[in-house]
Amino acid sequence: MKVFFDTSFFVEYFRGNENARRIYEELKNYEYFTSLNVVEETTYILMKFTASDFVKLEKHYEVIKKLKEDSNVYEKSLKNAKLFYSSILHD
Repeated sequence: MKVFFDTSFFVEYFRGNENARRIYEELKNYEYFTSLNVVEETTYILMKFTASDFVKLEKHYEVIKKLKEDSNVYEKSLKNAKLFYSSILHD
């Protein structure tokens, strides 16, 4: 069986959704696929979520502005996103 993981699955998995984690554990021994677009989109979303949590902002454009202007926020968000794509490359 081939399995294709999309952005919504990865976001839920890395945000700690137990159902997504259970599904991944059940399917990880099968051949699974994703696309570069999914990896890029998930990285962007995870960076935005991390930045939002870090600076306590919820509005999309305020978070994006903070990511652009504050290198500390950007670096912390990127660190979280790197955990995502390193796990994808590792598995």
